[in-house]
Amino acid sequence: MKKPITAERREKLRKRALFLPAGYIVLGVVTLIGAFVFGEGWGDFIVLFGAVWVIVGIAMTLIFARVLNRRMFYEGPRPQLADGEEVLWGENVNDRQAKFGRAGGLTLTNRRLAWEPAPDKAEPPDEPREWAVDAIRSVSTEDVRPVLYPGDWGGTLVFDVGEGNPQRFRVFDPAASAALIDKALSETRAQTQKGPTT
Repeated sequence: MKKPITAERREKLRKRALFLPAGYIVLGVVTLIGAFVFGEGWGDFIVLFGAVWVIVGIAMTLIFARVLNRRMFYEGPRPQLADGEEVLWGENVNDRQAKFGRAGGLTLTNRRLAWEPAPDKAEPPDEPREWAVDAIRSVSTEDVRPVLYPGDWGGTLVFDVGEGNPQRFRVFDPAASAALIDKALSETRAQTQKGPTT
């Protein structure tokens, strides 16, 4: 199975996501250094302020790293595969068609692109959706930006499925995912045109 989250991308995304808590730690350390350099004129409040920022930054770093590890390897719910159906790509995504967004799994097989919403008792259930591989005209990206925290998304994958209603899903790294999907689609279509070997 081809995974959009490679070891290199995982490290890259982790570093991006840890940028915010690292900034808190730096702010706290600079504040503490300033308090000690400039003496008592800064007061105990400034020392406490700096210490709080350092503690918050360290706590966020530990939490973010754990959440990122769990989330990056989670591909969301998958559809039931039929005989001869092979998974080419899968990722945990956020459905932009839902009113408030909805987490779930997006899976590309050699036959279809399938969206399976994650179970959520707090909201009305969303119905799974799917499109045949032949219906996927193109995949593109939009709203691409750096990932700065675990709940963030790096951008949106846009699937043109020929229905006049492009399907949009938020993902961590839309450019890399789009490249993998394009490659998988090209390979499976070429194999289909080639036909079974004898």
